Amino acid sequence: MEELKEAAAKPRRKKKKFKKRWIVLAVVVLVIAGSFLLRKKGANTQTVLTSDTQVLSYADLESSVSATGTVESSDTTKVYSTLAYQVKSVLVEVGDVVQAGDLLAELDGEAIENQIATQQTSMEVASGSAGAQVQSAYDAYENFKQGLDAGLNASLIGAQSQVDTAYDAYVRAQNAYDRYKENVELGENTQVLSVEAQRNSAATALDQAEDGYASAKQARREAKQAYETLEQQLQEAQQTLDALLSEENPDPAAVEQAQSAVNTLTEKTTQAKQTYESLDSQVSSLRTTLEQAQSAYDVAQATYNAAVRGEDQTLSDYADAVDSAWRAYQTALTSLDSTKKGTEDQLEAYSDTLATANAGANTAVTQEAIRQLNQTLDDTKITAPVSGTVTAVYASVGSSGSGLLFVIEDTDHLVVSTSVKGYDLGDVKTGMTVEIKSDATGDSVIYGTLTTIAPTAKKNQLGDTEASNDPSFEAEVSVDTADCGLRIGMEARLSYIIDRDEHVLTVPYEAVFTDESGQSCILVLRAQEKETYLVEKLPVTTGLDDDLDIAVSGTGVEEGLRVITEAKTYLELAGKTVTLAQATGLEDMMAQMEAYQ
Repeated sequence: MEELKEAAAKPRRKKKKFKKRWIVLAVVVLVIAGSFLLRKKGANTQTVLTSDTQVLSYADLESSVSATGTVESSDTTKVYSTLAYQVKSVLVEVGDVVQAGDLLAELDGEAIENQIATQQTSMEVASGSAGAQVQSAYDAYENFKQGLDAGLNASLIGAQSQVDTAYDAYVRAQNAYDRYKENVELGENTQVLSVEAQRNSAATALDQAEDGYASAKQARREAKQAYETLEQQLQEAQQTLDALLSEENPDPAAVEQAQSAVNTLTEKTTQAKQTYESLDSQVSSLRTTLEQAQSAYDVAQATYNAAVRGEDQTLSDYADAVDSAWRAYQTALTSLDSTKKGTEDQLEAYSDTLATANAGANTAVTQEAIRQLNQTLDDTKITAPVSGTVTAVYASVGSSGSGLLFVIEDTDHLVVSTSVKGYDLGDVKTGMTVEIKSDATGDSVIYGTLTTIAPTAKKNQLGDTEASNDPSFEAEVSVDTADCGLRIGMEARLSYIIDRDEHVLTVPYEAVFTDESGQSCILVLRAQEKETYLVEKLPVTTGLDDDLDIAVSGTGVEEGLRVITEAKTYLELAGKTVTLAQATGLEDMMAQMEAYQ
């Protein structure tokens, strides 16, 4: 039992919308029941107040969201006038039914009629001499236009000739540039080819001179080495001979042999020296030849570079000539356009002169003024733009006719202007049925349909969305019942019907609790002997609710079963035997509370 008491909790209700008096009465009932139980606390058998029980019976149940709104016409037309003339007569009253086009009021149009008469007189007086001016202007215009059409305008002919000449010069310059550029790209410039051949010949001569000079230097190095080697051998042979001759008794054969070696080496050394000196002279000569070849090549290269630069400069000059010719052509085109514009302006000037002459010779302006005055005179007759019932008359005889004069509304097709709270948007949808009630129609239920819900919350006068934790969205409900007794301007009470169940067993919200396993349950009284009852916990399946009652079903849930309506108060009695009792003075106290309300 202690576990039951700890786990028990009343199911969370989707909406809390009890009226104040029912909340107060519920509190009173709980206080009286509590005091009655306290008085019975000492007895062996606990007591349940009969008023805290209810016998299950079938009923129809519906879930709804309540709102309020104002009855309006589905089609409201405000009749305005911008004319400040005095109101001459008002022909309708509030409540009159009018058709589109019916006369509602008339403004005083006497001043307009006077203006029309004056304009007509002025138009009749205007005539005469403007014909000659029109003919003269027409002749000038036609002559100038014919010259243009025939291509005989001297200014245009001269400007076109300049364009043609400039274009021919541009084409010639472009062709010359293209030909020279093609020769350059193909390497066919004769001047460059000639100096290039000279440079190549000088390069060949330079290569040959370098090769000859290098060969001569190599030969000279070898000749010098051979000369120095023989000279060294000659010195050694001479030393050997001198050593033999310095002996007291030299060997004649050895002396002769040494002398022969000296003589041979002397001859060879002399020849090697002559060869070396000849090659050295040849190297000097070839060095001069190489220097001359290098100088000739440098001159040929410089000449070639100058020719190439000259070729580039010539190509650049040709390109400049093309640019200059193009600019001259564009200038000629601009001059032609300017000349055309000048001739067009001149033709337009002739046309304007002709138009001015025609304007002075006709009465079109006066006729247009008379037409506008007649339209204004027609506007002094205020007519109904739509069919409907006149619900407001602001026009009065003698007052200004400018501003709002009448309001015409369709009283046969009504709507209720209302709003939907943001937290109800999940349940309230367009197209759903709405029950409408008002103080004037009593308990009668008038049916309607929710037609529109604004896509954004209400906005302030600056057009900004109003910041709110509980935003409202403007909505409109069409009244589907004809001759229902509603009138424009009445306050109406609305019930958006979310769901409806017929012929279901219901209990008050407070009769349902949740046990420790999360199962929704109710407490029922099972009749025992001697007018006692067993308090039993009965699991149920909950269904639709209407903020006060909730549908229940399940095994053992049946019509005629007595249920404790305040489960939390009697939860500790589950499984115990109890009796039923009446609360003393309960009816009187409830009556007093009703009177207080």
